[in-house]
Amino acid sequence: MLLLLVISVAITGFAVFGKSIMWYLDGKKKEALSLLFLTIGFFALILFFCYSRSRFLMGFSKHESDIIKNPVSLKRDFFLA
Repeated sequence: MLLLLVISVAITGFAVFGKSIMWYLDGKKKEALSLLFLTIGFFALILFFCYSRSRFLMGFSKHESDIIKNPVSLKRDFFLA
């Protein structure tokens, strides 16, 4: 599993930083930084959309809403389980 994570991080890192680093080293610093920030911003937007969509579709589970109303119930449930 660790190998899969390492390969995934390497591919994603190359996809995000590869072209930007090449442009930066070629002297196109403004374009490189622009591409880098646009790429990171786009991924952040996708992450926010997926997270908010999943929270909207799932809603609060009964257990989460009980914790929000009464945080002590979490501790009691933990020791009773």
